[in-house]
Amino acid sequence: MMEDLSFLRDHKIEVVPIESIKPYEGNIKKHPEAQIERLVKSIQQYGYVQPIVIDINNVIIIGHGRYEALKRLGVKKIPVIRANLTEAEARALRIADNRLADLAIWDEEALKVELEYLKEVGSLEVLEVGFTDKEIEKFLQWIEDFDLSEKPASACAGSKTETITREGDIWHLGKHKLICGDSTKIETYEKLLKNEKVNTVITSPPYAEQRKEEYGGIPEDIYPEWFEKVADCIYEYLSDDGSMFVNIREHSSDGERSLYFYETIFRLRAKGWKYIDDFIWVKTTPFPSHSNNRLKGAYENVFWLAKAPEVALAIWLLDETALEDLESKLIDTELIIDSYEKIIHLSKSIKIKFYPRRVGKISERVIWKDVKGFAGGKSSKSSNGNVGVRKTMKTYKRGIVLPSNVLFFHFNTEHWGHPAMFPVELPAFFIRLTTLENDIILDPFNGAGTTLVACEKLDRIYRGIDLKPEYCDITVRRYISLTGDTKNIYLERDGELVHFNELAL
Repeated sequence: MMEDLSFLRDHKIEVVPIESIKPYEGNIKKHPEAQIERLVKSIQQYGYVQPIVIDINNVIIIGHGRYEALKRLGVKKIPVIRANLTEAEARALRIADNRLADLAIWDEEALKVELEYLKEVGSLEVLEVGFTDKEIEKFLQWIEDFDLSEKPASACAGSKTETITREGDIWHLGKHKLICGDSTKIETYEKLLKNEKVNTVITSPPYAEQRKEEYGGIPEDIYPEWFEKVADCIYEYLSDDGSMFVNIREHSSDGERSLYFYETIFRLRAKGWKYIDDFIWVKTTPFPSHSNNRLKGAYENVFWLAKAPEVALAIWLLDETALEDLESKLIDTELIIDSYEKIIHLSKSIKIKFYPRRVGKISERVIWKDVKGFAGGKSSKSSNGNVGVRKTMKTYKRGIVLPSNVLFFHFNTEHWGHPAMFPVELPAFFIRLTTLENDIILDPFNGAGTTLVACEKLDRIYRGIDLKPEYCDITVRRYISLTGDTKNIYLERDGELVHFNELAL
């Protein structure tokens, strides 16, 4: 039985001189230079696989972009489909062909699979797929369900108290490195980084006048000058589109909040740093407050600084809730939603009328125990991600959800012998926001190595600095506890590498 081909109507396939074809003067779609260049490359790689459609007068109905590309390739004759349509039908088809293509929806998970295959076989960089490199990076960064918890591996390091690390030592922890040195001195960075460029800096520096027994206590009047030395070193090694995130919360003294880090920001801006934004980290902590003129401190700041006002952001994707076509409407600088405004509390005196109980609430779980004797409470880690998303009036399918600059994380519950550890979720948020796999992350105040843990979990490369040898030792033990790896750990001292098994950490 012969197949019915009546759906072809009376359209013909012909070979015509390209010079005989005429673009439609009223074409409703414009073809920018970048698209024409990609079409040229596509035809060179795959051949002419999609014929141009013309009317009975040789005027293009479908294929204006391909026509321009073929002309640039110097083609003399091309196959076309000559559509047997009326003038009205030809005009309607021009509109329908463009509009119907717009109605298609990307299956982004399927696209990710296809792009990952091309990447694995080494073809993604050489074959034309129609997307820019930046767009491909974004599709390949679809959010995954990362486990950021620390589950001790079988090969856990011991708890020996004797310090192994000395000033100037560099620990090689797999692909990561940690140096024991002064983060205010450029030679520390030179020794650690050599010719490397850092993509993002995430750190929580010592707070002024705080924990003097651990850090020595930097006076707040010299703090801006002190931190400026750190920032100057970082600036030299930060990539041009890189970012620095600083977690800090000024203390209060004599009944008044200090402003030393805001003074620091003014100094850094004068030297070329860009103050992009600040984040509010809401710490779900049970600690009560004992101040006579302020409420319980329930948050800390994370200040976002960069070398340029436009920085590279990785698209933040979540399941189930989003606008289907939002990705096409976004630019990189619109990927963070402002979710708060500040109300600054000023007064003529530190002695003010202050009645916190009047704005409190009745609760059966009030903690009365003095904060100094508080041993800490158990808390479950969040399982719903780290961005609170407010529901809209409509239900949407899979797509992009804009993160907020208000972050909700539990206070740290790990115990590694460091008095001021932030949770792994905090650096993980900024790592995923501004970097891609195998980018380099720096923490100039390593502490107990929390940023290292986040880098190991998220497949980034970590570089850390800490002045205290004992904290370097703690970080090594924590890394081994996390990974179970002792084969790929070396201590670099005076230019020589010593394997971990030869040490007594």
